[in-house]
Amino acid sequence: MNLNKPSWFLPCLVLMMSLSLTGCGLFGLGKSYRSDLKLKIAILPFQDSIGLGGEAVEENTARLVTEYLAKEKQLLIVPWSKMEAYVAANNIPLPLNQSTALMVGRALGLNAVVLGSITELNQLQQRKYWRKWFRFLFKKKDYITAVLAAKVVDVESGIVLGAEVGSGETMLKPTEEDLWMGPRRPVVEQTTVAATLDEAMESLADNIIAVMRNTPWKGFVTSVSGRGAIINAGVEVGIKAGQKFVVYSVAEKITNEAGQTYIVPGPPKANLEAVSVKDEATELRIVSGEVLPGETAYFMP
Repeated sequence: MNLNKPSWFLPCLVLMMSLSLTGCGLFGLGKSYRSDLKLKIAILPFQDSIGLGGEAVEENTARLVTEYLAKEKQLLIVPWSKMEAYVAANNIPLPLNQSTALMVGRALGLNAVVLGSITELNQLQQRKYWRKWFRFLFKKKDYITAVLAAKVVDVESGIVLGAEVGSGETMLKPTEEDLWMGPRRPVVEQTTVAATLDEAMESLADNIIAVMRNTPWKGFVTSVSGRGAIINAGVEVGIKAGQKFVVYSVAEKITNEAGQTYIVPGPPKANLEAVSVKDEATELRIVSGEVLPGETAYFMP
């Protein structure tokens, strides 16, 4: 039985907003990142692949996943409203596809964007774990299952850093009436569906965090003047005066069948040092080499 009913799905999302976002070790305290600087990411509205309710569902799902990710101190989540404002100011059509999302992400100094979809929300009957080996002794139980899928895409290169899935599952318990009148297909309550979706979002957020832990920090050069350069990141991500950055040469450009071009970094071509840090911009001194606007500056721990 498919549960894709907009009439109850939207209330479930509202209900989930009130659920506690504290979990059992989701945010992996003690697990380190490749960089001391915060990684900037944005979660785009999730694609409603199974027809649950359109734009409101897509934005609410992204917002709830964002709330989980925002608990991770090494991640700086750029709200969708900020991306939407940039899109409107620059007449970029909505919804964003992967190419336009990367363009906007680069302009806002993001390290990655997350493109997700709601792929499954079902009620089904099954035997779990060891019970499936004893078909004649145990009847199938009713479950609610939810699956969310997402890909984390590097803003600079367009490479998919990780294709992740988050799943949730809740067994429906028989009511007292079922015990007296015999088993029947249980009625699904909104709280049960909300809890299942919440588990799927928690699982997906956990997987996204694991991907970002292995991602190097990088910013983008917006302007160059003499022996100085500006990158579009600053105090908000933790940059301090004296920190070092490097710009790599291009070893190779690879274009795939879809026309997307990927850059393979070569040896370092320039070294830079932060001299003046503002909230969303940093002035760098070019210590050696040459730098051009649009190039990528990698943080050197």
